[in-house]
Amino acid sequence: MKMTVEVDDGLAREAEARATERGETLGGLIERVLGDHLRGACNEAPSLGLLTKLGRPVPGVDIDSRSALYDLMDERD
Repeated sequence: MKMTVEVDDGLAREAEARATERGETLGGLIERVLGDHLRGACNEAPSLGLLTKLGRPVPGVDIDSRSALYDLMDERD
């Protein structure tokens, strides 16, 4: 089906450049992204990069008890 859609000029240029990078047409890119959106692929939660640090358990600290952890943090202030 052919259709006409108005899109912001900057967004259209960016989409066209992205399609070219991927070796596809702008129409193909729009069709793929729209299909993904309608099938719910865009509704997946984004992955988050979590900062983790190496360490060792501290004797006497119960990490299963939030209130005990808060008490310990309050003592250090």
